[in-house]
Amino acid sequence: MLMVRFANKLKILALLVGTLGAGLSAQAKAPAYGVNCEVLLLKMREGYKDEERGLSRELGELVVPYLRPTQTKPLQVTFDKKGRVLDANKQLVDTANRRFIYVVTKKGKVLLLDRETLVNARHSSMVAGEEVWMAGHLVIDNGVITEVTNASGHYFPSVEHTVVFLRWLAANGADVRSMYISLRGVRRGKTAIKSRLAAEFGIPIRQIFFELDGPNAAAMSTKFFNADQGNGWF
Repeated sequence: MLMVRFANKLKILALLVGTLGAGLSAQAKAPAYGVNCEVLLLKMREGYKDEERGLSRELGELVVPYLRPTQTKPLQVTFDKKGRVLDANKQLVDTANRRFIYVVTKKGKVLLLDRETLVNARHSSMVAGEEVWMAGHLVIDNGVITEVTNASGHYFPSVEHTVVFLRWLAANGADVRSMYISLRGVRRGKTAIKSRLAAEFGIPIRQIFFELDGPNAAAMSTKFFNADQGNGWF
C-alpha cells in the first residue's frame, strides 16, 4: 500500500515538473546579447581617441559629447511580445522615416539616439567611447524596424556583426524578412552575401543594399534614406 502511494506521488511530482518546464519554455526569452557570440566586441577606431576633448585625429577640434550612464537610460529600447521596439517609457518607437543611430553595449543593451537631439553626437556618445557589440542605424515605423544598417565610422561593424544582430532581432520576435538591410564597407562577395541573408532570414534580394565607403557616399536604400547624408556615417 505504501509503495503504491509513493509511486502515485512520484507520478504527480513528475507531472508538476513537466508542467513547470513547459511553462518556462513557453515564456523563454531571447538569450542575452553576447552569450555564445560568434563575433568579437568592437573597439572604437584609434583616430577618434580624445574626441570628447576636441583632440581627435579624425575630427580635429570638434568636441563629441560623451553621455554618463544615467543619461543613457532614456535611450534604452526593448521589445514587446510582437517584436516591436519600445522606448524607455514602453511606448512604440517611431523615427519618422529618419535614421537614428544605435549601439549594442557590452552589457547587451540596445541604445537608440536621434542625432538631432544632441549636437555633434556620434555612436561613441552613447557608450563614452567604450567597446560595443554592434553599431549602425535603424529606421522604425510605429515600433516595427524597417531598415537596419551597419554604418558606423567609429566602429566599422562587419557583415558577421550584422548577421548576429539580425539573429538576435529575430529571436526577440522582429520580422527580419520585411526589413531593408544596408551594409557598409563591403568590397567583395556582394552576391554571396545577398544570397546568404536571403537564405537564412528570408529577406528578398531587392531589400539588401550596399553603401559605398566615404563621407559623400550615396545611400542605396532610397526608400528610407534622409536627404541629409551626413547622418549616415557616424
